[in-house]
Amino acid sequence: MRQAVAEADQAAGVIPAAPWRVKALSILPDCRLAVTFKDGTSGIADLSALTTAANCGIYEGLKDPTVFGQARLELGVVTWPNGADIDHAWMYEQFKYMKTLASPGSATGWYRLVAFIQQVQRELPEFGQTSH
Repeated sequence: MRQAVAEADQAAGVIPAAPWRVKALSILPDCRLAVTFKDGTSGIADLSALTTAANCGIYEGLKDPTVFGQARLELGVVTWPNGADIDHAWMYEQFKYMKTLASPGSATGWYRLVAFIQQVQRELPEFGQTSH
């Protein structure tokens, strides 16, 4: 398990106060994140569905464990160097009221996110493309 450091929060001197801002992040094996929010709400985000999903747009790079392991906090938001991030308010709601955020074999959470991304890609082919 690796603890991500919120360098951007500290460097800018900004202290996000909203309860749905992430204050602690640990990268766990098997594409999972342990997340704790400002108000103490916490949970495990299981993103393993991304490893088998096709055409994940900006999330495609997270299939590589090395890239996934580069998760970090920027102003209370989980981000990756490739520009991918997780909607912290949505994740907070999942943990606060559903007590979980996806699990392998579940049709909720990240599977819905992946399905949504795939739908957007079908309707907007330019979505998720990167310039080189």
